[in-house]
Amino acid sequence: MVEENEEWIELQSHPIFNSSLHSNAISNVNGSFKLGTPRLPLNLMAWDASTRLLLWNCTQQSLHSLSIRCSHGTIQAASQVKTLQPNMKVNFQVRYMAINRTGQAVVLAGDGSLMVLFMNDRIPSSAGDGLYRASVIGSKGVFSSKESKTLRILQVTWHPHSDTHLGILSSDGVFRIFDLSSDLEIPEQEYHLQPAAYPKLTSTVTIRPVAFAFGGEHLWDRFTVFILFSNCSVYALCPVVPFGSIYVSAAIEEIYKDACVSGFHSNSIGSKASSNASFAIAWLEAVFPELVDFSDDLVAERLRLLGLKARAYVPFDASISLQGPLPMVLDSNTNTGGDEPTKHRHRAVGFLYNSIHKDSILAISLSDGQMQIYALADEMQPVWNIGSSPQLRIEDDKLLSVAMIAEVKLENTSYVGSGYGSNQDIVNNPWIGEPPHLLQLAVIDFALPTTLLETAPLSLLPDPIIPERLYCYHAAGIDALLLHWLPFSDRTTDRSSPGKAPSVFPVLETCPTEDSVPMPLLGVTTLLDSFGKAWLIALTSACECAVIEMKVQRELFPLRIEGCKGTDQGLEASETVNSENMSRELLLGPKEIPIPQVPVSMRHLTADSIEGRSILHDHCKLLHEKYVEYAHKVYVELKNHGVRLNKVVDDQQLRLQELEEKLQNVQKDKNYLRERIMNAIEVNMQLNKRLKKVSNLPGVKKKPLTAAELEFKSQIDMINYEDLDVLQSAIEGLNSRFERYMRISQPRMKNISTESVGGRKLAMPETQMSRLKTAVGKLTQIVDDTSRKVKLVEGVVRRRESIGG
Repeated sequence: MVEENEEWIELQSHPIFNSSLHSNAISNVNGSFKLGTPRLPLNLMAWDASTRLLLWNCTQQSLHSLSIRCSHGTIQAASQVKTLQPNMKVNFQVRYMAINRTGQAVVLAGDGSLMVLFMNDRIPSSAGDGLYRASVIGSKGVFSSKESKTLRILQVTWHPHSDTHLGILSSDGVFRIFDLSSDLEIPEQEYHLQPAAYPKLTSTVTIRPVAFAFGGEHLWDRFTVFILFSNCSVYALCPVVPFGSIYVSAAIEEIYKDACVSGFHSNSIGSKASSNASFAIAWLEAVFPELVDFSDDLVAERLRLLGLKARAYVPFDASISLQGPLPMVLDSNTNTGGDEPTKHRHRAVGFLYNSIHKDSILAISLSDGQMQIYALADEMQPVWNIGSSPQLRIEDDKLLSVAMIAEVKLENTSYVGSGYGSNQDIVNNPWIGEPPHLLQLAVIDFALPTTLLETAPLSLLPDPIIPERLYCYHAAGIDALLLHWLPFSDRTTDRSSPGKAPSVFPVLETCPTEDSVPMPLLGVTTLLDSFGKAWLIALTSACECAVIEMKVQRELFPLRIEGCKGTDQGLEASETVNSENMSRELLLGPKEIPIPQVPVSMRHLTADSIEGRSILHDHCKLLHEKYVEYAHKVYVELKNHGVRLNKVVDDQQLRLQELEEKLQNVQKDKNYLRERIMNAIEVNMQLNKRLKKVSNLPGVKKKPLTAAELEFKSQIDMINYEDLDVLQSAIEGLNSRFERYMRISQPRMKNISTESVGGRKLAMPETQMSRLKTAVGKLTQIVDDTSRKVKLVEGVVRRRESIGG
């Protein structure tokens, strides 16, 4: 709670933002990102959707909580900062933090470890401040410290329909859901992702998942998890429901009725559609048994006011199918940067799902600075692999956890690798089991230099006010992307012909000059108040807080940060002062009070008479009420208005002085820029002379690589970036397991040898030794062969370059 006499200051000027807050983070994140090594996105800031802004202190290994408020269009924070110290040591570098919907738990994630801090569970201590309960997730099994070298956490996200469920994607290709209210060691649901192999890729190239996104509010999308793989292919898992999650009754009823109607009509289509629809109806009735009671109007009316809680259920003889890769439908006018989906030369690094009106939008960011935006051309539907039994953990007739292999259905392998097509190829066959197509909306190239992309990848963030607007933040700042055309929401345009291309506006620039050193942003979050106003809060690498108001207007103007704090908000305040004018009452003039004329019979009266004095008194009273009171009001208003005008003039004088100083700085920069332009012209002339000399050398015209050579080179790059890292980590894991097994088995073998008869010593089991040696030998041979191929290709490329040069 904030005290009444608490001092409030502007958020960007708060003393909590200093270099000592994140000194360890700055030293560790600098140059830590590599194009071939997927990592957690860096974000050390979160908002609880109420009144608290959370910051992670990398130096003190603690969490800071700031009470914030909106006052006169600015974000203010309380001067007193609350510090939440975990009751256990954080023995890993925190890279990402996220808070659940209720604001009671915060997840702290590193590359190989996870911790949850419960902010309402305070443990009293003698120190006075107190500690807060924290728990490590999967410390004894999945994310143990011994396996941290071989297993990396790629993404951690709270489930949108639960306050205790976390979705986690790791580098071993497994998607897990943990329930923090029941078990922190064993995941509640575990899906081993087995994607389909593209026929045009060699067997040595590995396709790995890099990111995921929970679906929105479109029918079966709320039960869908979209998985993004390194080759930019998108897969889907449906249905995935955390045990005990809460859903809106009206939405579940709509899905149930749609499934019943589709099941009735699918009997005429075929047995496959009928079985899929009936399977979906049975699954809905098992997970939400209240759906059977919707036939009674009174019970249905009562249930619609409440939420439906998902029961723990999974079919015993079926596993969820991994639908995909979702076929991509491209427009012929769109520049894709490649011929086919299997020929992407750059790895996917970011993924975002956004529900915009009637459209489901998927945004993919690539390691080369591009962003691809797609829309689902049809609704998602559940698909199961019949006959593939999952592994269940049941105690006292209660389902506790489930693990299954999610692989592509064999009937769907006909479309695998086809990828691109035309709009005419989209056929609406409900409940057949085919995944929906992806309609490409745009391909955007942010034209970022390689140094920025190597410092930090592209990360995506939705806009809470305008759903058509997305934010992309990177080492150079933040850019806003605005979609002007949506295939299902825009009724005025034809769905088959795309409309206006999206617009890109810079919002924040952290590297405004060429001399600026690119560093990743330490945190980005959005704030929203009850009046519909929103702000974008960014924490730069220099520990400066940038506060940008997100206008409802479509176009945005950038905020430049270069060694200073704060935003320009004085213009709006002065405009408000200037808008104050005189009251409308005075501008309309005196009151309309009629003054009667003196009758002719009374004009001969003198002022000394009683009748004359009475007439004069009445007329003076009327004249005083009509003119004298109005003149007094005008005098008072003009006096106050003069004070306001003096204040406005003073403000204008201050603004004029600031503008004059800015003009002087511009004049100084003008001379500097003129010198730089002259130097650039001189350097350009020298370079032209050198180019003319070099053009006369033999072999200058370099022959470009053919399409086959480019494809082979891209495959070699993927092997170099991905497979070598995987094989090396696998070898390290096997070596650690072998050493651990030797340490455990040696004392046991000594005890057996002392008790053996005749002095015979029993050796270590040969079967286990042979299996380990065989596995290590195969991996070593694969690494040697791959390294030999890479060296051979590099030698050929160098010879071709030397011949061409």
